[in-house]
Amino acid sequence: MRDSEAQPVYYCGVVPEIVIWRVATLMIKRHGEYARSQSDMRAEQLAANGDPVGAAVWRRITDAIKQFTNATPSGPLH
Repeated sequence: MRDSEAQPVYYCGVVPEIVIWRVATLMIKRHGEYARSQSDMRAEQLAANGDPVGAAVWRRITDAIKQFTNATPSGPLH
């Protein structure tokens, strides 16, 4: 591998945004209209089990699912 090739940068405990979006996509494919509630449930389970970092990651996934499934345009209609 050459030095000029871009490599993802991982920091301890930090999940890259692309991974969040990929998981959100998989959740939607697997759970359909229930993806958001399943993601919320997972965040709650992790928080209840004392894993605030895992819960925070699943809240990010829930937010991505909300954005993917939002049918309302974000700006003014032209």
